[in-house]
Amino acid sequence: MDKMIPLLEKFADKLGTTAEYLWGVLVRQQIVSSVVELSVFVVCVVAIVLIVKFWDKIYEADWDMAAVAIVVTEAGGQFSDLENNPGPFGKSGVSTNGHLHEVFISSLTSNS
Repeated sequence: MDKMIPLLEKFADKLGTTAEYLWGVLVRQQIVSSVVELSVFVVCVVAIVLIVKFWDKIYEADWDMAAVAIVVTEAGGQFSDLENNPGPFGKSGVSTNGHLHEVFISSLTSNS
């Protein structure tokens, strides 16, 4: 800080103003800049929280799993959610060859 005061005084002399005025302007500019940065940060955090909180409502796309369910079942496999409800209507999707479906689901649900 000791080196800052002489530099600020030289700069103020070149601008034709006082160091105190220049210091006040710099402080106000930094405050405004910090408020803007904090505001942007808060908006981003709120957006992230809203996306995480409402992700299930935003991303309810049964049609994303419908094609997988049709292809797997037509090939002789089995498609269900983790609760073993058939079809692409749950919150999860599990597809197997059909012979190991119950074993696979029970191994997934027993570990969680």
